[in-house]
Amino acid sequence: MKMTNKIALLKSLLNDERGEIYLFGASVTGEKALQYFEKRGHQIAGFIDNNKNLNGQFFLNRPVHDGIWLKANFKEDDIVIISSHRYIAISEQLMNMGISSFLQFDERLLDFLLCVDVDQYENEYHYFNETIPAFEKSIQWILTHITKDGGVSYSNTNLEPYPEVSGYIVPTLVDYGYIQEGRGIVKWLLSIQQKDGGFLGPNGSKKEYVFDTAQILRGLLCYVEDSEIGKDVELAILKSCDYLCSQMINDGKGGYRIQYNEMKDVPEPILLYTLPPMKKVAELYSNEKLKYAVNNCLEYYLSHENFLNRNYITHFVVYMIEALIDLGREESVEEIMDLFKQKIVKKGYVEAKSGVDWICTPGMAQLALCWYKLDDNETADIAMNWVEKNQTFLGGFYGSYGVDATYLESEEIAWAVKFYLDANKLRIRRHFDQTADDKRVYPEEVGHDDCRYLFLKEYLMDGMNIAEIGCGKGRFLRNIKEDYNDITLIGVDISESMLSYLPQDIEGEIGELENIPLQNETYDLVFCIEALEHAINRKAALREMVRILKPNGRLIIVDKNKQCWGQIKCPSWEDWFNENEMIELLSEQLDDVNCSKLENDNNENDLLFLGWTGIKR
Repeated sequence: MKMTNKIALLKSLLNDERGEIYLFGASVTGEKALQYFEKRGHQIAGFIDNNKNLNGQFFLNRPVHDGIWLKANFKEDDIVIISSHRYIAISEQLMNMGISSFLQFDERLLDFLLCVDVDQYENEYHYFNETIPAFEKSIQWILTHITKDGGVSYSNTNLEPYPEVSGYIVPTLVDYGYIQEGRGIVKWLLSIQQKDGGFLGPNGSKKEYVFDTAQILRGLLCYVEDSEIGKDVELAILKSCDYLCSQMINDGKGGYRIQYNEMKDVPEPILLYTLPPMKKVAELYSNEKLKYAVNNCLEYYLSHENFLNRNYITHFVVYMIEALIDLGREESVEEIMDLFKQKIVKKGYVEAKSGVDWICTPGMAQLALCWYKLDDNETADIAMNWVEKNQTFLGGFYGSYGVDATYLESEEIAWAVKFYLDANKLRIRRHFDQTADDKRVYPEEVGHDDCRYLFLKEYLMDGMNIAEIGCGKGRFLRNIKEDYNDITLIGVDISESMLSYLPQDIEGEIGELENIPLQNETYDLVFCIEALEHAINRKAALREMVRILKPNGRLIIVDKNKQCWGQIKCPSWEDWFNENEMIELLSEQLDDVNCSKLENDNNENDLLFLGWTGIKR
């Protein structure tokens, strides 16, 4: 259904210009929806539910009908509010019935939209814009769930900041270029660290957990060299590791002290997930004692009775799997990953645990992430397809889906968003790694008379220190090396496979567009050719390029013209630019910004490329 139809439905709810309202889902959420609308003076005609046992019965003094009844009795101005967490399946069911007048029940969203001028949001409110990629909505979900305190909310219904999840969401934000937001979360985490270095659990818990503390360690590690908070972060890291080691038995030979006596549904071997950040700290500070303890813990949990036990939900099992992949012990997970692969290829999903047919959402996102890490892109894509199909309008994901689902099935949980975004980022990297050897897609050379190179060449001169961001195989760098003397070149790319094609005398660095691993104010000229189109956070990417430029240095962007969209088949995350859009973005940070239309003499791809340039203030 198109965005304008949903806006029209919101207007009709706001102005009472509609027929009957039906709630699809006679459940706890349905009860909340009934209370919500009745409180605002809206009458509910009845419930719709797929449970045959409820058909013809009453729920909360309202009749319950099935889909057949609804199809026969639905009128043009009626509205269905889906009050079930199975939104995707029910929306498809309604569409197949010829009913498109439906909305998802979400109190916070409706509260917001029913109190504003809906017309104002018709063209900009991203939740109803079906052209906005799933990952952009998920990024917005995180940003809108950063609390006033500075942490990230537990879920869309529990707005208390969750220390553990806030900690391991920080690396996700940094990967997507949200450095300031990540720093704000870290500052909050620093303020709540306990005296012994540990961190408390969620929802007002008075207990410290080693799992939670180690996940916060992941966030702290992102800012250990930060000029503003780096010293405080370093102290917090060392205190956290002291706490974690204090909770080990016999230097890790007996694992940690029992953590989850009160939570029988959580297996102790998920504590494997504490080890990768600790290993990173041990390497950072050359701490052999810590490294020894990490290895001891690893061996202990590998032989634990609940290691990879399928009686626990996939979310917990895949914590163990991802930890072992990160620790270089892939052989330990081959068997179970093969089992999961058989299931997902057959069904399109992996059930939450043995004996059930519902699905754990973070578990699916984590599996996608692990398959990408294991270079099994095809299987990972199946998992990602399932996850993205079950995204809500708000960009979040319920904890679980399916009949009899029991894992936070009515809440959009923060960690499901985190693991989806991590998998999405790795999906992009793996795409380039996988296609690097295809010379038709990514050629190793470009003509010296190519319009893109000629545009770049207008601003080159001997003696420059130059960086290309998103350099791929370095075809433009190679031309510069041939045409100029006494020039220093470096290329940055997300793909190690791409960088392997660089000439030996040109330095290469692995790095994200949104988080470039180069020093501040170092380069006379920075250029980016057909790479910004792959940036998920283009403002952050441009900010990073400007950061590494010297004062009065020049930035050059060459990319595809949005007016030519459709000429070339593109991956789902790619986005092109129009002339004025890029000028506005660059003018926020640069002077003398201008744009040129680039044309080859043979008119090949005529006007496909635009070139922008500006000077750092």
